[in-house]
Amino acid sequence: MEGGPMIWLLNGPRQRLQRINITLDIIRKFRVNGLDMGRESILLNRDEFCTTPHDFFLPDSALDSMGHLLYEFGFTDIYVENFLNVCSMKVSDIVMRNYYKEEVVDIYIEAEEWVDLGENYYDEEYLEAAMEESAPKPVPATTESIQALERLELGDNNIDDYDQCMVCLEELSKSSQMKKLSTVARMPCSHLFHEDCIVQWLNTSHFCPLCRFAMPTAYSNCSVMMSPIS
Repeated sequence: MEGGPMIWLLNGPRQRLQRINITLDIIRKFRVNGLDMGRESILLNRDEFCTTPHDFFLPDSALDSMGHLLYEFGFTDIYVENFLNVCSMKVSDIVMRNYYKEEVVDIYIEAEEWVDLGENYYDEEYLEAAMEESAPKPVPATTESIQALERLELGDNNIDDYDQCMVCLEELSKSSQMKKLSTVARMPCSHLFHEDCIVQWLNTSHFCPLCRFAMPTAYSNCSVMMSPIS
């Protein structure tokens, strides 16, 4: 679905731009048979970025921060990619137009998610359960991506006996002997973990415990609506 984040410039004129403040907000709307039944705001993040002379673009760190939050919230890869592309263009346009007019730019970025409540929305307990169920939760990796992880045997030249599994915090070789494991799993980002440890981790969260590399998620069919940019 076409659309993008809603973005507003909040502050008045100043001098040359020194700082950009960015607030990311998710507006969750509840509906039954297409009827709007209320909304709630989930303020996800506030970030502050200092600018350098002639720096007109949104910092990569800001995009990465927003991207990680949206992934954690369960948004699809396509949604997040489109969202960040639009944010980058629109925020850069705001910065360029106000660079020599303001010292601080406060930008509010809003995205909308629709939650279908079903036919039992009049039931207060059902409504509370639906709202709790739709709250942000860790997103697991897909079974296929977990099964596709590279497996390495202990004693492989690529495995140092003193390498540490950052899930159980034990040395790969030592913990493997204790647990009678024979393999180590390597994620696409090249980080090594005990196979059992990383499989259990990825069944809860799709991010690498070390670098937050994002594995594919089971939310490829997630239904999300973006508000058009004003």
